[in-house]
Amino acid sequence: MPDEIKTRSPRSACEKFAREKSWLWDKVKNDPDFPKPFYLAPGAPVFLESELDEWLLSRPRFSTIQRTANQIKASPPLKKKGKRTGKGAGAK
Repeated sequence: MPDEIKTRSPRSACEKFAREKSWLWDKVKNDPDFPKPFYLAPGAPVFLESELDEWLLSRPRFSTIQRTANQIKASPPLKKKGKRTGKGAGAK
């Protein structure tokens, strides 16, 4: 067990993720993997910092970038065009 248990208020948790409060409470309500707050007093929810960190690290990183990179690798190579000779439309 850690020497010091760190907590974050909902506002501080939102700052950690750079999101709005509505996003945070939507995650609490609809994402079963998202950490649930506990209450120090009625109306005073807090989140465990360690649980927020674990959730963040469990998220797939760069999934869109990786998917795009895989699509590029799977694409057929582009055909090389011949050298432009200056003849044709727009040539002087």
